[in-house]
Amino acid sequence: MTCVSSPRSATRTASVPCELWKRGTSVLEAASSLARQLTDKPKAFTSSNSEAIKEFFSGHVDAAVALDPSFGAAQVVRVEALLRTGRKEELPAAIASARASNLTDLERARLEALVADTPKGRTEALLGLARAARYDLQVWQAAVDAALTSKNHGAAIEAFQKAIELDPTNVLLWNTLAYAQVFNGDVEGAKKSLAEYRRLQPTDANALDSLGEIYYYDGRFSEAEKAFLQAFDLNNAFIGGGDLYRAALSRLLAGDRAKADEYSRRYIEFRQKHNDAMAPLREAIWLYVTGRREEARRKASGIDSPAAKTQVILWDLSEGKNNPEILGNRPELEGWKYLFARRYPQAVEYWRKVYDASSLVNGNEARVLLAWALAGANRGNEAAALLAKWPLPPGAPEPGLSSIVTAKTIELKAGHR
Repeated sequence: MTCVSSPRSATRTASVPCELWKRGTSVLEAASSLARQLTDKPKAFTSSNSEAIKEFFSGHVDAAVALDPSFGAAQVVRVEALLRTGRKEELPAAIASARASNLTDLERARLEALVADTPKGRTEALLGLARAARYDLQVWQAAVDAALTSKNHGAAIEAFQKAIELDPTNVLLWNTLAYAQVFNGDVEGAKKSLAEYRRLQPTDANALDSLGEIYYYDGRFSEAEKAFLQAFDLNNAFIGGGDLYRAALSRLLAGDRAKADEYSRRYIEFRQKHNDAMAPLREAIWLYVTGRREEARRKASGIDSPAAKTQVILWDLSEGKNNPEILGNRPELEGWKYLFARRYPQAVEYWRKVYDASSLVNGNEARVLLAWALAGANRGNEAAALLAKWPLPPGAPEPGLSSIVTAKTIELKAGHR
């Protein structure tokens, strides 16, 4: 702070007048003087206890709260510290104490964002915090993430647009905004967002790849195919040539398996030129995804690699031909074991939790697997609602469980279980 005796300038530079310092003003008085210079309606600090304020700014939050239990800023920071250090047993009392303290609108919004215990509650709290903070880009981005997870795409769009106002050249924001828009039913808005991405970075193949994904989500497969091919032509190394594979899937779903096979062959040749040892297995996976299951098994069985042998086992499990217990006790496979064992009520419970904790942008697998479980549990209408939008196309025919997800999606969309 500087001490000046001249009046405030037209540029609204604020300084602490000399007469305040001369009479030994406190930090609180100095801060209040500055606030009155900067706004006609300054908001009162949430404590008038100078010792509590001193402890707070010295990092002694518990001491500040003890000196002034109504000190809202200190109460919120204490809740944050308890959450960060995992002291859960102290949280209920601390939260109640914080809510009863003297809080500004911003502090109250921050508190509710900290303690929200559901995706919906967290979205509402973070949006409230972002609106109160107004110009905090990180808070708007946190609100975006929360809104996508709670599947509140209207709220996500609001948060994206506010974040973009603060950072208009951030192509990641423009890119992900498009996904929120397509899930909110605004494909044309999504296209405009991606057009802005392309304007900002015309040589980035990801913008065209995202456009293909937007069309794919919406079941517009001919347009998806075109966009994926354009992305491949712009940069064939992007996602390891995977845009050619995505074009193959798009053509398949448009009803032209012969042309889809041609794209798949080009993709496999591309992978072979880049010395991909998995290329033969990828070819078998394509056969599986496109419904030629026995041919896929024969081809994979003729490949002498652990990945190929595992792949055949997984395909057999998906059709009830093996005991799911061979997967062992790995927690991340528990939901798969329920599906393979046809224990659909347990599978619904498991995958519902996973789905609820993920966004539609990054939780495509969980969405399909929950739909599979619901269909198996004779809850077909719920399954169909989940698959109103197609899931994201995989970037490659990867070994493992991915091909089962893709094949199951096609089956479910065709009305099978």
